[in-house]
Amino acid sequence: MVIANLLLLLSILPLLAFQTAQQLWLVMLVAFTQSAVGQFFAPAENAMLPNLVHKEHLVSANALNALNNNLARLIGPVLGGIIISIAGLRGVVVIDALTYLVAAVLIFFISVTSQPVQATDSSASIAQAFKTVFQQWREGLQFIRHNLVVRTMFICNALMGIGEGVVGVLFVPFVTTVLHGEAIQLGWLMSAQAVGGILGSFVIGWVGSRMLPLRLFTISAILFGLIDLLIFNYSAFASGIGIGLVLFVLVGIPVIGTFTSFNTLLQTHVEDGYRGRVFGAFGTTFAIFSVLGMQIAGSMADSVGIVPIINIQAIAPIAAGLLAWIGLRQYFAKTLLTAQPVADKA
Repeated sequence: MVIANLLLLLSILPLLAFQTAQQLWLVMLVAFTQSAVGQFFAPAENAMLPNLVHKEHLVSANALNALNNNLARLIGPVLGGIIISIAGLRGVVVIDALTYLVAAVLIFFISVTSQPVQATDSSASIAQAFKTVFQQWREGLQFIRHNLVVRTMFICNALMGIGEGVVGVLFVPFVTTVLHGEAIQLGWLMSAQAVGGILGSFVIGWVGSRMLPLRLFTISAILFGLIDLLIFNYSAFASGIGIGLVLFVLVGIPVIGTFTSFNTLLQTHVEDGYRGRVFGAFGTTFAIFSVLGMQIAGSMADSVGIVPIINIQAIAPIAAGLLAWIGLRQYFAKTLLTAQPVADKA
């Protein structure tokens, strides 16, 4: 995580040279690099968290992480606008680079013991290193295949990835064509989504210690999908974005519940040595199925219509919630019956 932050710091510095529209390729290169480096940070963060808090507090800890992300989504654009008006793009780049530096320093002082199952020999050749990476990746996939909880959530992850890809392509056309909104209305809806995420983080942080993760995931995912169905279809009986704004705030609660309980289920059913590579595999799978969702949206929206296709985003979490409950309910019931009283509460 420290190395990732330092690489993110270095990767944004080329924007200091950006001056004209002909250098747009530079912006794309920086965006690509930052996204690629970020793929190393998220699995490490999710893998480390269970080593910092007790099992019964994992849902709340994941909810706090979600709170940080949503606060950044809400506050970041405002700060960026203020900084760019005062110091221009270079000022934004410098401030952004400093945030990565501060994050790296803060993470450096976290004291936690965490080792992979197999340590990589630092003196190994490049060929041996690649062989080790391939072997660990294969071991991670084997772990997913043989662990019922992880295997089930892997399928849920793929379903939600398809939905995310669909809405990523069709959200703007939905707002402009179906809701007849403009850029300002789009901004309002995105802000409402961030506010809903903040509200959801507080609610789930409180509920998380009082509900088993599987039950929280099932209820949250189904509510997530049902509210999305209302968002995508209310224009059939009402106009404007007022209802949409309210629904976007409300859906933030089950969205946070879905993803925090999802992470918690993985964190509590994957041992520390495999946790990072499993989260990495899940992130890759989510991205691959998001691309599939984008292809579905791009190829079918014109012929079928925006609303029917964007409803895939609503159906996906409902299907994931039902799948998790049907596939894992008996497993968790047996686990609770055989667990000790202390573990039973967790």
